Amino acid sequence: MDGDIVFYTHGDLIEINGTLLRAGELTVDMLNLTPDEYAVMADTFKRAQAAEDDRELDAIDVLLRQRKLFALLAQPQEEDFQHRLTRYERYLHDVRVFNITIQHFIQHLVSHLLKNDPGNYAAALHDFYTEPRFVQKYIVTPLTHGTDCYTTNDTYALSYVPREMADGRFAICEEHRTDSVQAVLKADYMHALNTGRNILRCKVCGNYFMLKGGAHALYCEGTSPYNSRFTCRQFGTHEVQKELARDIPKLRIKLTAFERITKDMRREVITREEARAAKDDVRDALYDALRRSELSLEAFEQTISSEAVYARCGITRKAKPRGRPKKDGTP
Repeated sequence: MDGDIVFYTHGDLIEINGTLLRAGELTVDMLNLTPDEYAVMADTFKRAQAAEDDRELDAIDVLLRQRKLFALLAQPQEEDFQHRLTRYERYLHDVRVFNITIQHFIQHLVSHLLKNDPGNYAAALHDFYTEPRFVQKYIVTPLTHGTDCYTTNDTYALSYVPREMADGRFAICEEHRTDSVQAVLKADYMHALNTGRNILRCKVCGNYFMLKGGAHALYCEGTSPYNSRFTCRQFGTHEVQKELARDIPKLRIKLTAFERITKDMRREVITREEARAAKDDVRDALYDALRRSELSLEAFEQTISSEAVYARCGITRKAKPRGRPKKDGTP
């Protein structure tokens, strides 16, 4: 271990190279690295490796430093080509395995929690690390991804040091020395979870965003990619969607599906919890459908029919009671 990365943690803060950040900010920024952006980095690395060209490594450095973490890392001095190549290979590996694994954790466990708090985040992570079905399907290991490996134990030197932080306050900080970007990102993410911050993926734009205080949110506050007049949160709300549905047929189909689910809940054919799960499934289907121009309206309508949604969610409708549905109580 070279220990060329040094960072400090204290409470819900992380400090790298004199810059103080809220825990979770580095993770959000890295998770928003797109597959296309990563592919450019990987291709550039292959060219550098094949040609033994320092200029290609310079290009990788420029690409990496567009992400917040790498922009903060100190540049090693007097490093030869082979050491530099090895370092970038390690960086690219750590970004790849961290993003894939944590994105699975957020999608399959965190986003389904009924209550957002540090205890539930910890319980979800425990299940993620120990349940064979999660380990085998969602954690990057050599069995599933060749030589790639997401590690649950990282090697680094840890010290407790009293120091003046970047904001001028004195604190006893945890000083971490490591050569693993995985270790930095996991420290950032786990500190965020421990202090009650949650990271989710916006159902509209697909970007990851951070929440505080146990809030449940499906949408971020960024500009909607489908209508710049609205934020993603506004675009995702029922009333705004009614307005936009005049011009977006798939939104009309989604709203109709919501109405069917609500009617079933009011008739007590399904429970409130089942209705919430069904609507989440429909939102996910809309999220995919808006990105697939080749998906016909008929195919999308069939995908979010009550029968299809309830089957995917494991919901069994009860015998339909007589009488008109109740007017109150929507999820």
